[in-house]
Amino acid sequence: MPVPARSDGRPSNVTLRAKAGQDAGIAKLALTLEAADMCNLSATDWPLVASELSAAPDPESFKVAVCGADMSGFPLNYQMSDRGGKLVKEAATSGFSV
Repeated sequence: MPVPARSDGRPSNVTLRAKAGQDAGIAKLALTLEAADMCNLSATDWPLVASELSAAPDPESFKVAVCGADMSGFPLNYQMSDRGGKLVKEAATSGFSV
């Protein structure tokens, strides 16, 4: 997730991990980190839009964004589908679509 840009102006980010069932806590930490001294999204000129946490996540079903080898048609997608994962939406970033 993006965090404030480095002192040299380059973008910066962190990856957050939590134990199963700790989604609400890690989401709260992510919102706190994202808002720390940021007016724009990382090193871009895109304005940072404040987010709020919704109700507690459903422990039986939740949405995740997937990239890399876990995407549909890629070698590790079975790790998602074998656990009941279902494609909800396709997206494109940086001019590359899948």
